[in-house]
Amino acid sequence: MSAGAGANLLSPLAYYGEPKPPAQWMKRELDQSQLLTPAMLFHAATTPEERSAVVVEALKEKLARALDLEPDYVAAGKRLSDYVLDSLMAVELRNWTRNDSGTTMTVFDTLCVAAIAEVGELVVAKVANTTSNK
Repeated sequence: MSAGAGANLLSPLAYYGEPKPPAQWMKRELDQSQLLTPAMLFHAATTPEERSAVVVEALKEKLARALDLEPDYVAAGKRLSDYVLDSLMAVELRNWTRNDSGTTMTVFDTLCVAAIAEVGELVVAKVANTTSNK
């Protein structure tokens, strides 16, 4: 019997093959979007429109991930409540906006705005208001 024929089928080597040295699997190519976080993009944006777009796209990504949808299925023109968000998800979104943009939104702000696109505008307005008061 050859060495391959007698291999234990439950062994990781049976599924993944011989381990590769770290240099080979660590050198995968990353595009720029994988290197920049939404927070970095938000703070690098130069106009309110760019900042709002960053918030909206990141919010669509988070919502899609939480609901196990493709991000393209999350429409910026729909309300967050249209996606049947519970209060825990609203709290998570509130914490995310605080951590990434440095502004505080209420759960009410998150759930009661007219559309996802307006969440981006609200975050930008609150950041502008916070920085102008300092």
